Amino acid sequence: MARIFMLEGYDGSGKTSVAKEIARRLGIRYCHFFSEYGIQYDIEPLSVTEDELINMTKKALDKALKCTEDTVFDRGVITPISALPEERWDEFEIYFEQIPLVMCYANLEDTISRLKARHGDESTWYDNEYWMDINLKIAKKFNIPIVNTSTSGSIEKSVEYTMKYFGLDSNIQNQMSRQQLGDERLDYSHTNHWCLKAINNYLANKEFQTNPFYENIIAENDTMVVMANDKTIVPGHVNICPKRFLVSSLQFNDKEREDFISILKKVTQFLKEKNGFYPIVTEHGAQQYEEFRLDRLKYIDSLPLCEQEKELERITIEWNSLLEKNSAMHAHIHVIPHKLSKENINNCVELMDAEMISGYDEFFRQEKKGRFDYFIDNNQNFYLNNKHTGKPPFIRLFIGEETGLKYLRTNERNSVVYYENTFETLDIFESFDKDSFFTKQRMRTKKETEKLKRQILEENKQTIIEIKNNMKKMKMFGTDEKGKLYLIDEAWKNKKYFQGIEGEKSETK
Repeated sequence: MARIFMLEGYDGSGKTSVAKEIARRLGIRYCHFFSEYGIQYDIEPLSVTEDELINMTKKALDKALKCTEDTVFDRGVITPISALPEERWDEFEIYFEQIPLVMCYANLEDTISRLKARHGDESTWYDNEYWMDINLKIAKKFNIPIVNTSTSGSIEKSVEYTMKYFGLDSNIQNQMSRQQLGDERLDYSHTNHWCLKAINNYLANKEFQTNPFYENIIAENDTMVVMANDKTIVPGHVNICPKRFLVSSLQFNDKEREDFISILKKVTQFLKEKNGFYPIVTEHGAQQYEEFRLDRLKYIDSLPLCEQEKELERITIEWNSLLEKNSAMHAHIHVIPHKLSKENINNCVELMDAEMISGYDEFFRQEKKGRFDYFIDNNQNFYLNNKHTGKPPFIRLFIGEETGLKYLRTNERNSVVYYENTFETLDIFESFDKDSFFTKQRMRTKKETEKLKRQILEENKQTIIEIKNNMKKMKMFGTDEKGKLYLIDEAWKNKKYFQGIEGEKSETK
């Protein structure tokens, strides 16, 4: 299976220069998407019907996905759909999920300057700003990483940032072996997760986007960031994440542990002062990525060359399956300001099969393998299950039960039910660090962001009402004949995530 990478962006954004340089560094093919697949149309007015444009683009994208040679594509999916009405963009959602894609962007002044240098007649570019905004809107809708070539300082920096998004080593110069290709293909999947995309975008661009979901970051120190959760089950619910790609806090080095404890204390104290009680702290640790990757790739090295590619494909499927079960392969510690009932704390401890430990000092001495689950309750008691059984995040399920806003594994449609809490979380944390970069930027863009928030909630009003009504009917837990609590799989239907949990049923007795 060949790897493909795609660079998108409006004319003058720098995408072609970035695409060619990445291809040169990796020693792989550069290809202009439209030329390769014979896509031709005029955009103003559109010289083909909407259906014709959709069909020709999908056929070309399907061919690109079947490439037999590693390729960096210049243009691809965003350019053609920018000519379509917004209600038809979702027809391309599957391609945004399958194709590693980065969008290059430059401010209007730089864009016009570059186009003027290229074409010489500025007067023909009167609608640049309109098309640039359309490109940005598509990127934000599908959560596509954006590299700002105006602020990066040089083409080399833009290339480095782009390669980072793709999970590639920017220092590689024409020396990637097939085994390295395997490493990177396994490694790429983690960049799909929302929190890592937001972190990477901030670290790469150091630029704040006027969009409440594109940048949820609230505060930072040397190695950690605090960010509003994408499924905020109560206002004030945040995640603490490392800037480095790690799958759990057990991989923190000494500096990261120190920074994590420091920022956690600040966040929990801030929320205690706001609410009068300590928040719940919890982490659902994923299987260790390095353990998985190194073991499997060592096995591949032992095979005859003729069998290595096929086995690599099988292992990639295995890894993606683990991603599906684990939800997020990037360390993220939840801090949730909800006062959970004593009864449900006890229920959670029982279902988790957890034991009380003394705190993080003891936790960080755990064996750094397999999955784990812990939570710290409102009285700061630390409960840990380190038996690596892959049980669900019970603490969040119980909080969802008590608040009425069930904690669900969401798709794009039903994630809107959490938006209002996410907005409120960002407002709550405005006073967390008034001098921070993030607070100052939010204050600067507050008017535009508030307008966008209202627009998003209004556009999704009916969907939110419908989902909340369905949530009221959902039963997350039931009781068997002996009075023992068990998880009902109704809300997490068809997920192997709960396979092997004793008492799993489809309905209550």
